Amino acid sequence: MRSLVFALPALAACAVHDQAVCASADQCADYAYTSEYWRLDLAEDFCDGTFTYGGTCPTDGAVATCTFNGEFATSVYTYYAPDFTAETAQTECETVVNGTFAAI
Repeated sequence: MRSLVFALPALAACAVHDQAVCASADQCADYAYTSEYWRLDLAEDFCDGTFTYGGTCPTDGAVATCTFNGEFATSVYTYYAPDFTAETAQTECETVVNGTFAAI
């Protein structure tokens, strides 16, 4: 019983994040936690850019967004010019991400 008492304060000290952002030069992803089984720190392992907790993707230079509602998290990808046009973003959204496209 003694070890359980000492373990509880350690668990309470763990930070729980419900939103994170992964940003690169041509794309940004907003991740929103939707399940107790998904930890956003796991998304950091897949980020090929700058990863931060909280915040949102910038809209300056954005041409489109793509929303993917996964089982454990919702991801909103923002695509930026000049690397993307609305057409190329739509193609990636629908074929790679399998998400819902929206031009800006």
